[in-house]
Amino acid sequence: MKKKKAVLDIFFIPYRACKILCIVFLALNIVKWIIPILNVYVFADFINNAVSYVGGESNNVQKVITSFGYIIMILCADRFIDAISKAIEIKMQGQIDLVTKSAMLKKYAGLEYKYIEDKETYELFNGIYCNCEKRIIGFFKSFVKLLGILIDVILTFVIIGNCMPKFLGVFALFLILVTFLGYKWGQKQYIAEEKSRAYHQKYDYYDELLIGKSANKERKLFDYRIFIEGKYRENLTKSKKIEQNIRIRWIVVAKSISIMMSIIVCIMIYMLFESLRIGIITVGLFVSLVQAIINIVGLLSWDFSDELNALTIAQKYFEDFEKFIVLSDNDGARDIPVQFDDFNSLEFINVSFKYPGTERYVLKNISFKIEKNKKYSLIGINGAGKSTIIKLISGMYSEYEGNILLNGMEITSYSNSELKGLASILYQNFAKYSISINDNISIGDINRQISEDEKNSVLELFDLKDKFKSLSNGLDTVVGELGDKENGLSIGQWQKLAFIRASISDSPLVILDEPTASLDPKAESRLYEEFDKICKDKTTIFISHRLALCKITDEILLLDGGNIKEKGNHNSLIEKGGLYMEMYESQKEWYI
Repeated sequence: MKKKKAVLDIFFIPYRACKILCIVFLALNIVKWIIPILNVYVFADFINNAVSYVGGESNNVQKVITSFGYIIMILCADRFIDAISKAIEIKMQGQIDLVTKSAMLKKYAGLEYKYIEDKETYELFNGIYCNCEKRIIGFFKSFVKLLGILIDVILTFVIIGNCMPKFLGVFALFLILVTFLGYKWGQKQYIAEEKSRAYHQKYDYYDELLIGKSANKERKLFDYRIFIEGKYRENLTKSKKIEQNIRIRWIVVAKSISIMMSIIVCIMIYMLFESLRIGIITVGLFVSLVQAIINIVGLLSWDFSDELNALTIAQKYFEDFEKFIVLSDNDGARDIPVQFDDFNSLEFINVSFKYPGTERYVLKNISFKIEKNKKYSLIGINGAGKSTIIKLISGMYSEYEGNILLNGMEITSYSNSELKGLASILYQNFAKYSISINDNISIGDINRQISEDEKNSVLELFDLKDKFKSLSNGLDTVVGELGDKENGLSIGQWQKLAFIRASISDSPLVILDEPTASLDPKAESRLYEEFDKICKDKTTIFISHRLALCKITDEILLLDGGNIKEKGNHNSLIEKGGLYMEMYESQKEWYI
């Protein structure tokens, strides 16, 4: 059933993206398919008239001129259709790019979060998304061309069948053989492409290290070109070897088919000559049919096999496409955040959680309560489960054991848009958006228009106002990869910009998930103090394995092995003399 659906997608996906263009393209090619058959008769008529006129059997030169005129008209029509088809193809590709990629991105954005973190799902999406518009239009063209070749072949051999009907059975068997080989090699080629893709991703990454802007300084400093180039060449060689091997083997098969077809053509021409000798066909029809047969041989030897090969690849591509489309969505995942006004508490009660497809519990029977307008430190070594708690709070995963109560109600009873509005989260690997500074700030709260005064106030608090105002276009300056070199930001400035984005939101809960891990402890403390001035009236959760803010937070939650080992404020935990005190003693010199 999937294979049948995949074959239908070859036509229906382009059709849904651009119906009129698709119909016009198909109609033009229908006319183009008929032209070779018309050409057989028109060319035969021209030769017969020319031979009769030159041989003195007829003195009607008008027939020669008229039939020659038909040949010119057919050639012009063929070239005109080619030109129009090419223009339509370009427009179709643009439309398919716009519609299909938009649909794919929409689907990807709506997936359950377990798929977003799954490597296989990402590779599946990446495999169908990259150059999808070129591949889909290419598959559609192959479908149309293959259909045209079959019609040309059938109509041509209907004509030939009148002269030598016994030969049609032999040709039909040969056509079945070519079809079978083309289909099988198409499957092999798609499998080879999948194997090659892993190496392709690696050498693309190494290529970026060799020429990309992000690695400019370290590339110059360490001069690792030869080392990385070796890895680039290694993966490029492996990728190309897989592709070349399958292609060379296919060429050998296709050449063998061509040789077999040439032998069959020689037999056919001989049999046609016999039909000419005994007067069954005219000289003009003989010449036209020989020309048509040679043309058909070329189509069957290479074009038919290649297009069938391409369609087999298309079938596998659309099977993967179908696998992606049927992945389950998270209802409301694409909804925009709504303002969450009345936050009072968030409570975990005996919550246990393991990631889908795994057996190890990341959290085990964990319980704690977050209350309005208080500040919390969630600390522990890497892998203790801190970031997993944030994923559960933000609704990224809903399949947990126990209870998570938001304002006394199970968190799963809230909509995605409400949960998105609940918390503003700044992650350790925060994004560096290559857009204007204004837009970098504004996407922190897309539900409202952030005033210039508010932006200037928060920029001044983070000591960025003068810096950003001095840039070429002020706050409208594009920074990052797409910006100019002179408008580049330091890592510290990027971090402050990310802090501003998190703090400017109207969300009542703010979560900082180790966004300053790359800073030294003293710089981290200063940045948190600036942030605390903005978010003093909000509930805040600081996540870290460092203890910079623990003294000023209302409660510390110390995670270890998926459990809360210790809970309390700084002074009470120091007095307790447990794991927290050991961690603090080992780090306190960082902040002196």
